[in-house]
Amino acid sequence: MVQSRSNNLTLRYGLYQFTFYLSCAGIFGFATTYLVANGFTAAEVGSIIAASYFLACILQPLLGEFADRFPWVGLPKLILLCLGCSFLCFTVIQLCHLPLAFFGILYAIGGLLITVTVSISNALCVFYSERGYAINYGIGSGIGSLSYSVSTFAMGYVIAYLGTDFMIWVVLLSLSLQIIITLGYPKISEKKELFLSQSAETHDVGQRVSLFSFFLKYKYFMITILGVMPIAMCHSMAENYLFQMFQPMGGNSQNVGAALAIASFTAAPFMLLFEKVQKKINIMLLMRLSGVFYVLKAVLMFFASTIWQVYAIVCLQTVTYGFIYPSLFYFAKMKIDKEDMAKGQAVVVAAFTLGTAMGSLVGGKVIDAFNFQVMILVAGVLAAAGAGIINFSIKK
Repeated sequence: MVQSRSNNLTLRYGLYQFTFYLSCAGIFGFATTYLVANGFTAAEVGSIIAASYFLACILQPLLGEFADRFPWVGLPKLILLCLGCSFLCFTVIQLCHLPLAFFGILYAIGGLLITVTVSISNALCVFYSERGYAINYGIGSGIGSLSYSVSTFAMGYVIAYLGTDFMIWVVLLSLSLQIIITLGYPKISEKKELFLSQSAETHDVGQRVSLFSFFLKYKYFMITILGVMPIAMCHSMAENYLFQMFQPMGGNSQNVGAALAIASFTAAPFMLLFEKVQKKINIMLLMRLSGVFYVLKAVLMFFASTIWQVYAIVCLQTVTYGFIYPSLFYFAKMKIDKEDMAKGQAVVVAAFTLGTAMGSLVGGKVIDAFNFQVMILVAGVLAAAGAGIINFSIKK
């Protein structure tokens, strides 16, 4: 019976990841294409995405602290609140003619609310797995990567024929599906006996700490996470501005979609098997190697001169994003105590989100001031710095 429930929950988690990455394909994968078509410059697009990510970095640890301190609220309810508000933002964008500034603010808020659900969803995965529901995080991530692959490929072609407004309808559909899926999660967090057992467990394992004390309690963990940020910047800069890379080569949104699809597709098999991989290969080794491969990817992008060369280069997604992103989930699960797990997962996602935000902001400004080649060189230097910090902190 427990195994059956676990399988059902793994399926539900996988479906949630599928619909989540479908929305991300629209909101972030084609942000530049969509927003530029609606009157924004590349630098303004970078600022909008960066604002969304920066605010998410602040909100995610706070939500993690809230979830750890008030478990009776329930993680699914927090996810539903974020999804509902995001749905409202994109509905207004789609149906109303807005001034450009208000348009950008709503887009940033909608993206922010989608982003913060990542850490809550990760914490939810740990929560259920510790209570007999063997959710396979790797399968969920792999399904998400496949979803992003298919979505970006299809969306690139559809946008080219139907226009950029189609993207928001896809986002609204995916948000609706996420809400329906989340409503079906078991409501075990509201059972009184669970609260009592949690209290006893927390008393035995250790005292829950505040958000500030968390940073002091896990010092070397935080240094490692600090090293993740410049790697996330490189990831963001290499993905968010593919449109600017393809334009001199005669490419368009179809090529952006194809490149993102190839990248996600090549990473998916590794992520699907990550649950088994992390038991045989040291997580810290994968995190170190990801930084090295990000540097290699940036160098190859600098010298790329044809669309097909770019398609080949993005296949490195397996050993870049495919290595580091799922590793961070297990790294936090390994190093953080149970009573601080929601904060731990939130801090990990917030760090990657902050790096992504800074990458969007810096990338847009460098492209406007110079060109894509200069930007991708900066991305490579950042990846090298991140790999160095991770290597130092892991040794400690």
